[in-house]
Amino acid sequence: MELMRLAPTNELRRFNRLLTHFFDEPFFPPEREVAESGTWAPRVDIYDTKDAFMIKAELPGVDKNDIKVDVDGRLLTLRGERKTETETGGQDTSYYRREMFQGVFERTFTLPEAVDPATIKAEYKDGVLHLEVPKPEERKPRQIEIH
Repeated sequence: MELMRLAPTNELRRFNRLLTHFFDEPFFPPEREVAESGTWAPRVDIYDTKDAFMIKAELPGVDKNDIKVDVDGRLLTLRGERKTETETGGQDTSYYRREMFQGVFERTFTLPEAVDPATIKAEYKDGVLHLEVPKPEERKPRQIEIH
């Protein structure tokens, strides 16, 4: 029998790797599964200004007419589709690597307060959707004058 020196740091690294994969896989499926399912999720930035909630969504390669934005109460839903490119040469094309997602997408966000859908402004430029969701008048912060 051969004696081996105990290396606790190796065990800790192995445990860390196992724990990371355990928590990542249910929430972040491997890219292959996402691509095969035909769904993807655009990346977004959401921030708050004095008068509005701002949402920026990266949608490169998506036609403006394929994007829909719906508001139902406090829920804002962004959905659409990036269509498959057909300029690659047809049926006889073999991919070595395919990382660009195609298919439908949908993201739903809960706004902090109910907004008027008629006041929302949307602009799509250079593959980025900009949404400006004005805050309701009665909920805007205001300074109270002391008499």
